[in-house]
Amino acid sequence: MTTLKRLASCLLLTTVAACSSVKVDHAYGKASFSGFGTRFAWADDTKESAPEVPAEVLAFIHDKLESGLVAKGYSKADAGGAATFVVAFRVSKEFAVDTNSEGDVRHTYEGNLEVHATKPATADLMWRGTARAELNRSLTPAERRERLQEGIEELLENFPDAGEEAKR
Repeated sequence: MTTLKRLASCLLLTTVAACSSVKVDHAYGKASFSGFGTRFAWADDTKESAPEVPAEVLAFIHDKLESGLVAKGYSKADAGGAATFVVAFRVSKEFAVDTNSEGDVRHTYEGNLEVHATKPATADLMWRGTARAELNRSLTPAERRERLQEGIEELLENFPDAGEEAKR
């Protein structure tokens, strides 16, 4: 891949990082957090993201999500160990239309990060979080990474700490 194409991909799909503000939302699924354990595993289908998302961006997101869960008191299940919940994430880009108070229309792209926690045996949703932000190509790669990290941290603020009952 040429350097220009690679740079364009990074600019396009650093998703949450390339924005002025991140909108975060979360919801609890029907699966209960009662008896919620502290061991997590990564879903096999975590790589469902848009094909143009650079592997290093996906790895960065994976690492920041994992370290955020560990900071909340969870631990990654060993290869053969039993996980009490499974984590998956997906990165995407969407076309958005925005209007201001004067009725001016502006076309933009928004980056999205979705994170799901599910019960391993049933795949029932326990928690879903989303972070969405307008892509801003004027930010440097370092600024985009910093913004992405901030978005992930804000997203995980809504995930219950290990040993806590979920606040629905």
